[in-house]
Amino acid sequence: MNQTEIFGFVIEILGKLKINYMIVGSVASTVYGKPRLTYDMDILIDLKEKQIENLAGSFNSDWYADAEMVKDAIAKNMPFNFIHTPSALKIDFFPAGSGEYEKAQFLNKVEQEFDEKITAFFSSAEDIIVKKLDYYMEGKSEKHLEDIKGILNVRGEKLNFKYIDYWSEKKGSFKIWEKIKEEKGEK
Repeated sequence: MNQTEIFGFVIEILGKLKINYMIVGSVASTVYGKPRLTYDMDILIDLKEKQIENLAGSFNSDWYADAEMVKDAIAKNMPFNFIHTPSALKIDFFPAGSGEYEKAQFLNKVEQEFDEKITAFFSSAEDIIVKKLDYYMEGKSEKHLEDIKGILNVRGEKLNFKYIDYWSEKKGSFKIWEKIKEEKGEK
């Protein structure tokens, strides 16, 4: 299995189990912006306790997918991952919070083509920018700013700037966002 097939396998399972999810992180930012290499897929997931056994049980012996680890992570509202052992590709699952922003993010998710065979739910381009601003504030990694600039280059005027302004103001990243817009001539 190649990377796209592995990621597609996970998306199909989530769909079959009717688990509310959206792809976030680098995979999503490459959909809206500049492609870059990644060895994992980040998924924001609204996983109910009764779905845990079915989710973990849907992965065969090629996967490290431990239901007890998932239960513990969900109880602590912590991320967990499943690993495709032959390829070492990782799926990082992030439990969806119940805050105002998380609710808005799920309302804005977008269904679009993942590959020729399946569609998937993705975080909106605007929410990718908002989260990349958060990640930049946490770790100061330039890759997040590059992802944001890539999305601006590709999506430009199609973006809802008022939405990004609102959430970056609420989350404390507005000055960084303003600087990026100034550099890109979007102010």
